[in-house]
Amino acid sequence: MWANINTPGYARRVVNEQTLSAGGQLMGVDVASVQRVVDQFLQQEQISASGSSSQYDTMANLFTQLNGRPGAPGDNQSLATGLTNLQSAFAIASQAPSSSSSYTAILNALQGVSSDINNVSVQSLRCKARSTAR
Repeated sequence: MWANINTPGYARRVVNEQTLSAGGQLMGVDVASVQRVVDQFLQQEQISASGSSSQYDTMANLFTQLNGRPGAPGDNQSLATGLTNLQSAFAIASQAPSSSSSYTAILNALQGVSSDINNVSVQSLRCKARSTAR
């Protein structure tokens, strides 16, 4: 009865029978339905594990993207470079506080850092993840 239990793809089935009659005379039995027997606990565990796996895959993808956002030090597009540029702009402005060009340099550096921080934000990654999942 359990000879095929280790066979890949094997599923236990139960044959439901019903009486077969013709004109009020009993003629025997007929197959009413074939029912697949599953372990509800194992099926629920599989669904739960699959959901958890998908959740962790999504989180790993977000963390990978977030890790790559700030860039490497020395990269012209990195957050570290933007902060260094801002620090330099403040240092130059402190040498010539009345110069309008130093204020412009500070504003440009602030806009660059603001843009970099906006690109690094987790919320922007979540929006990207939702749009790619659809």
